[in-house]
Amino acid sequence: MQNQSSHVYHKEAARALGGELRQIREKSGISVADVAQRLKLSEQQIEALEKGDYSSFAGVVFVMGFLRSYARMINMDTSEIEGRLQTVVPQESSHAYLVNRKEDGGFDYREGGKTAFPKWILALAALLLVGGGIYAWQNKSQTENNRQNEADSNAVQNSLQAPALQASNVTVSPMTEESSMEVAASDTLKQAAASEPVVPEVSVAADELWIKPHYRSRLVIRDNSGKLVFEGIVAAGSEHRERGGAPYEVWIGIAAEAQANFGGTPIDLKAYRREGRKSVSFRAGK
Repeated sequence: MQNQSSHVYHKEAARALGGELRQIREKSGISVADVAQRLKLSEQQIEALEKGDYSSFAGVVFVMGFLRSYARMINMDTSEIEGRLQTVVPQESSHAYLVNRKEDGGFDYREGGKTAFPKWILALAALLLVGGGIYAWQNKSQTENNRQNEADSNAVQNSLQAPALQASNVTVSPMTEESSMEVAASDTLKQAAASEPVVPEVSVAADELWIKPHYRSRLVIRDNSGKLVFEGIVAAGSEHRERGGAPYEVWIGIAAEAQANFGGTPIDLKAYRREGRKSVSFRAGK
């Protein structure tokens, strides 16, 4: 790796990441023009990102944003792209840097000046904190007084209304065997109802794909020709159906508790989830 004081990014890691982005893009059938239109960049700049050459950009901080947007567009895992960016541009948490372009395409760092924090903001914050404390104390005292008054009133009413219970005026009736059986049966039914999972009733045609995410999530569906038939953010609990394009390649960004069905047969999404991943990718249909 080159000297970090004169170069922001690791060029070998940048070329490796760019090549991987290009391979995923080509495999997904997405053109350079499509990426350029989505990222609001020129096709030459997209090709530069895929080559790991950042010399045509204003600064590496903008390049990192473009790479994240590129990765999201081709459905690259968020945690994976963040890890790759760390290898391209190691983060420095203890300094603020300004960036200068050089002829060789690298960038120079120099520590930026820090401005003093306005004192009047601190004074205003202290004043608001004191005022809030006084208000909270007064409100708490009033609430406690109201609760005490209510408790005293209830105690007086109970002492006046509650009848005295004595052994001479209390009758205890033994529970019959029939009553005991009815109570036991009722408890058994309640326990069975509580433990039985609720299976949603959904009607799905023989060649139809049905998807229902539990959380708000990104959903991507491609048909048997690789054509993108749906891609976007869907609402929690929404239903999505596709017909006539099986088998389908499906990707759900947040797959926890999501449901899927093809041709009336539920699909166990847990079987497709990889450990540590929120998303799931699976094939539906023959």
